[in-house]
Parts: sequence; structure tokens; C-alpha cells
Amino acid sequence: MEKNLPKAQLFQLATAIGGSVSSSGQGSGRCPVCAKNKFRFAAGKDDRLKFSCHSSECGHRSKGRDRDVAWFHEVTEALVAVGVPRTALYSSGTSTSASGRPAPHGAAGANRLAGAPTEHAVERWLGIGVGARHEALSAARGIAVDVLRDAEVGWDAERADHPTRRYSFPVRNVSTGELLEVDHYGLKAKPKMVHQSGGTTRFYSPDGIDKSSPVLICEGHIDALVARSHGLNAAAVTGGAESLPPEEEFAAFRGADVLVAFDCDAPGRRGARKLAGALLSHGAASAKVLDLADAGLHDGEDVSDWFNVHHKTANDLLDLAAASSAWEEGAGSEDVMWLSEVDEKPLSWLWSGRVPYGKITILEGDPGLGKSTIWCDVVARVTTGEPFPFDDEQREPHKALIVAAEDDLSDTIVPRLRAAGADIERVATLPLQRGDDGHLVPLALPDDLLRIKAMLVRYDIRLLVIDPIMAFLSEAINSHNDASVRRALTPLAEVLQETGAASMLIRHLNKSGEMAAMYRGGGSIAFMGAARSGLLVAPHPEDENASVLAQVKTNLSRKVPSLAYRVDKHTDDQNLADTYISWSGEVELSPDALLGKKDGRRDSSVRDAAAEWLRMFLAGGPQEAQIIKHEGDLAGHSWITLKRAKVAISADSIRQRDRSGKTANWLWSTGPAVEVKKAKKPKKGRGPA
Repeated sequence: MEKNLPKAQLFQLATAIGGSVSSSGQGSGRCPVCAKNKFRFAAGKDDRLKFSCHSSECGHRSKGRDRDVAWFHEVTEALVAVGVPRTALYSSGTSTSASGRPAPHGAAGANRLAGAPTEHAVERWLGIGVGARHEALSAARGIAVDVLRDAEVGWDAERADHPTRRYSFPVRNVSTGELLEVDHYGLKAKPKMVHQSGGTTRFYSPDGIDKSSPVLICEGHIDALVARSHGLNAAAVTGGAESLPPEEEFAAFRGADVLVAFDCDAPGRRGARKLAGALLSHGAASAKVLDLADAGLHDGEDVSDWFNVHHKTANDLLDLAAASSAWEEGAGSEDVMWLSEVDEKPLSWLWSGRVPYGKITILEGDPGLGKSTIWCDVVARVTTGEPFPFDDEQREPHKALIVAAEDDLSDTIVPRLRAAGADIERVATLPLQRGDDGHLVPLALPDDLLRIKAMLVRYDIRLLVIDPIMAFLSEAINSHNDASVRRALTPLAEVLQETGAASMLIRHLNKSGEMAAMYRGGGSIAFMGAARSGLLVAPHPEDENASVLAQVKTNLSRKVPSLAYRVDKHTDDQNLADTYISWSGEVELSPDALLGKKDGRRDSSVRDAAAEWLRMFLAGGPQEAQIIKHEGDLAGHSWITLKRAKVAISADSIRQRDRSGKTANWLWSTGPAVEVKKAKKPKKGRGPA
């Protein structure tokens, strides 16, 4: 097939607008309309140009539908003027497709210009879907074949090699029939559709809204088509139970009687009430919320299960509607959430007790103590699945996203990650963009949260590192004002909760040495208030070569013991930033003690006695940690005191592995490093270190 837009023309366009084209075919340059250096372009799937401008000054961003279309016409003519064939550009004019439906126009038509699926693609996918693929979907999900055809459900030929089979569902404006987007579902081995991609939350009804009979609104495309297969006048909301479509789409339901039947779970019940209230406020004649559990459906089941699993009928559903009370506008809908509807779930930890998933964690301390090297150590363990310090739990490797301002990627961050043993293939960063003056513009919170969230979701990233957090706050955020800081961190906390990703936000300390550790972080106390776990690094008060990681705050569990560590270096080459963290063990040093506050630690006389005993016990050579614990207990020394004593005498921990490579034992030693042979038989548990 002859390409409409070969790569040579991409380079021609880049040259004409003073831009460039990357090796992957992504181009950028000055916008023909606003002249800002924020114009982006690339060849779409059908070899036509897709383009957009990220400048706030361009009309298609915020100035309405008419201005949107004018902007695209203006860009189109400018591109044609510099030699781009008009056939290589999407048309923004109103025309009629082969199916007789109106082609895109207005703001949504502008999106079509920017690379969204076209009427031609929908028709092509429908042609491929008719027949065996429609029959397979009908058998799996109980949707009549003629309903699938009328809804233009197709097969996305461009993604035929996707791991799960992808069906395409065109989503049209419920008032005009205009194509807005195409959502995709995969049909797995089990008769379950998995939503794989889609855009904005929309109302979904393939042939518009028929107000001559009650309109049943379901949660998702599939439920609506199943209900239509049983003769019901059904529509749906796409994009999640608790999301609402754009306000302009509610006009299609003005004067309609509406029945809302979402899934039998807490989000479904909340979303149904929220939608019912919104429909009434936009002019619906009446609205009823149908709780399918009242008719015997189980938790998590939906309209599809009503028909396919419980073999109930459309009349049964209408009987449930007749027995349900009409929803009143403003009735206990969005203002109150009953705790009985909250789905309980256990906490999940990236680093047990220290870094939770789905929450904000802050790591703070003065410069030069290895904060960045610590998060490099954490990233290494995340990307390789290696256990965290003094923990034998092996985990699945995951990806990490780092956003750093103070250290260079090439000569500092990447060498440190390699020194820590990270899998670099699993570590990503967000490249900075250039402003109108050509200078790099850092990310800003909360402005760029959508971009960050998109990356977390797209690549299934489980750890987000921002170093330092102060460098990435929007200019509108006052870091010393509680309310202002919460405007940045509350949306971030929501993103972490929705994606399940853990976070480490790095922060420096202030100069107020007399304050408690809780208040020593730079800026507002709201930073620590928003965090569910707060970690502090500080110099070890008795070892000038060591530092300590302590927990300032936790809202989720008991405080964990402080850990001593050293920043070591793999080589003597001062031109290589190959530093890494060497963890020493637990120490009884509180955050306040580390920062010079009184009464922050116990009397050292007990520890000194234990240190003397331990030094003599190890004089003959390395000893197993289990034996040290047992003999020390007989001598009257607690295990935690012995571990403090171990740090005091600079004893080392030596890992002993079994033949499979797993930790079998730990040795303590005060002598030079020794080579430890693999143990013949692994012991249960790692034992104390």
C-alpha cells in the first residue's frame, strides 16, 4: 500500500517549521498558528498526519467548538503551504461517510483530525467483525448478532496480534450520532470482556436516546447490548461507575424517564445515585436507581449476569423498577457516603512498615547523607525483586518512575542505580519539555499530574520517586502555606491511591535545630501531614562514617526500628558515581536523638557492656547470629541491645547462602572480610542478622 506521508515528508515538515523528527517518527517544532515551540506531529496508523499544539494560547485548547475547527483549518492550510499533501491531512469539513453517518465536525471533529479513529476505520473493522467473530462474542456474552451489527461492533485489524482479542465499540454523540471515539475490549478464555482502552467518560447508545419508553442506563457497553438483546431500551455510561459524562451530553435525556442499573458493588451503588441526581438536575423527567441485589444478584454481578447467569427476564427487571422508589433530586446522593458501602482491603507495603503502596512517603534529611543513594537502593530492589534490608521476602520485579532535578541522569543517577544493582530496563523518567524561550521547563505539581498518572497506568509502574519535591511544585503553590501545599499533595495522593503506586518524595531539612524531628522538614508541616510514612536520614551520633534511617511518622502501623547504613563506593575512581548503600543493622536511635533533641535515646551503659561482651565473643572469629542471640541472652543482653552493640564495634554481617542461592544463615564478624562457602542444608527462615 502506498503511504500518504513517507518519512521524508515528516522531515520536510520539520524543516519548514523549524523543528525536528525523532528516530521513532515523532516530530516537534513551532506551531503555525501561535508560533510557540509546542507543536507535535507524527504519522497516524493510516499514514495521515496527526498533530496538536500544547500551548495554552492555541484556540483548540479552550476557546470552544467553532474556534477549535478554525484552528485546525488554519493549521491545515499552513501545512499545505509548506508542501504537505492535502491528502495526507484529515479533513475538518462536514461530509457524509459511506455508512450515511455525518463525518466529524466541531470540537470532536478536531480530535478526529488529531488522530482519532475515522468512519472509514469503523466500517472496515465492522466488516471484519461480521460473521465468526460476532458469533463468538454472541455466544460468550449473550448479545444478539443483529444487536452487535447495529452497534457497529467490529474487530480492530490493526491490533489483531494483541495478546487478548480486541473488539471495537464505536462511541457516538447520543444526540447527533457524531463519532467521538472507539473503545476496545478483549475477549479472554473465560466469557468475560476486559476493557483495554478508551477515552473520556461518555453516554453510550449506538442509535441515540429513545425517550418513548423508560431508558435503562447500565455500567458499560456490554451490559447495554445484553439488555438490548432482551428487548430493553438500554444505554450505558463508559469509563467507570463513579465518573460522569460531559454536561452537554445530558441534554439527550431531557424529559426522559430513566432507570439506572449499575453493578452490585459499592462503586456501582455510589455511581448510580450520583448519575440519577445529575440526570434530574439536567432535566430528566424521572429517575430510579435499581439495586440488582434486591432481586438476588450477588456482590460484583451486573445486568449481564441478570440475564446470562440468573436467567431473569426483561419483565423481571421492569418489575424491579416498578417496585423501586423514584429518586429525588438532592436525595442523600453525593453528599454522604455510608461506611457500610466502603470496600475494606488490607494494607500493602513496598517496604514493610516504611513505604506503603498507594500512599505518600517522605524521605528527608540534610544534603550529603545519601538520600538519593537510598532511593536508588530502593529502586534497585523494586526492579529486581531483591529483598529489602534484613528481610528474606523475594518479590516480583516491577517498574519505577523517577523525576529528579538535582542529579544528572547520565553521570550520577544511572551509575548509582547500576552500583545498587538495579535493572535499568525497568526504570523510566519523564523527559522535560522546552518552553517558548527554548529552556527546559520542569514538571509542576499539580499541573502535570495527569501526565504522571498516564505513565503510571500505561507502564504499570509501582514506585514513583520525586527528588526533591520542592523543585516540582507549581509556581502557584506556596511551600510554606498549609492549604497551598495540600492543593498540590491531595491530588497526588489520589493518583497514588487510584494507581496503587508507592512513592518517595525527597525533602531537605530546615535550619531550626531546636525543633522536634516532625517539624524539621523544609516548608509547611502539611508535607508531613499528607504523608502516611515519614523517614529521616541523619548522621550516626557515635560513628562518623555511618548514618541512620529513622521513621519520623507512620499512620499505618507501629514505628519500625531505625537502620544504620554507610554510603560505600565500588571503585576508587573519583570520576565514577558508583556509590551504594551498605546496611549495618537496627539501632536504638530515635529521630529526635539523631537531630540533637534530649531524651531521644536510652542510657548507653547497657549497650557498652553488651559491646564489650560481643567484642570478646567475636575475638575468635565469625559466629552465627543465632548462636550470638542465644549466648547473649544467657549473659543477660537483649537482642536489640546486641544489635546496637554490633554497630558500636563496627561488626559486619556476612550472608551465608544455600546451594539454591537463598539465604541460609548470617554470620557476625569483627575481622577482615571472609569468603563464606555455601551451606549444605538450608535452614528455615533467615535467622537474625
